Amino acid sequence: MLLMSALYMIIYPHLGELGSGDSESSIETSEVVESAQEDTASIEESLASEEESASYVEDSSDQEESNADEHEDVFYNFRYPDRLMGHFEKHGIEMGFSSEEEYLEAANALIDNPMCLTKTEAEDGDMIYFLESTNEIAFVSSDGYLRTYFICSGIDYFNRQ
Repeated sequence: MLLMSALYMIIYPHLGELGSGDSESSIETSEVVESAQEDTASIEESLASEEESASYVEDSSDQEESNADEHEDVFYNFRYPDRLMGHFEKHGIEMGFSSEEEYLEAANALIDNPMCLTKTEAEDGDMIYFLESTNEIAFVSSDGYLRTYFICSGIDYFNRQ
């Protein structure tokens, strides 16, 4: 598409000269065609070079993203504020948190804890984070929202998920 646009822009100004019929204009037309062919080759080389560069940049950014995933903490939140409020009232208070923000920060700290056991829930693809020493468990939806965080009954509960 880009190549066709470039050719059109190069050749179009000279189309008016094509209908004049004299030999001078046919020489000019041949020169225009040759020039267009040279420009086309140059454009094709540029495109190939850009594709190689883009491929390298994509590969580099993919590698950087995977490295960033290993080192960058993501802060998870509930999908809706009322869900945070409901889960805080149901679990956060009994866990000893004095605010929704504390509850949310503790859930994220659990998720970021390298000692957590993690697995994907078979039922819906949610990620489950479990810390055996405290029995804390958090569920994160496959689209990146915190679903719940609470103290469960233990490793058997985690294993059943």
